[in-house]
Amino acid sequence: SNAPGIDEVVVNGETGLLARPGDADEWAKAIERILAVPELAARYGEAGRKRAYEVFSLETMAERAEQIYLRLIDSSRRAPQRAA
Repeated sequence: SNAPGIDEVVVNGETGLLARPGDADEWAKAIERILAVPELAARYGEAGRKRAYEVFSLETMAERAEQIYLRLIDSSRRAPQRAA
């Protein structure tokens, strides 16, 4: 479903097919396309596994969290200090 946030996981036409929520015709066409072309399903599956590892692996998520913490530390060091 092409619902908010799902595009972080599924890239339409690359790691799968997205259909508008509630659009039964669009859903049916996407399902028929994947069923008709097994190689397409396999390609989407492989691309999805690769994306999941690259974007959501423990290493990647830890690196992103570290970068956020480092930016917060840096910005707090540059912020004017308040008098107590």
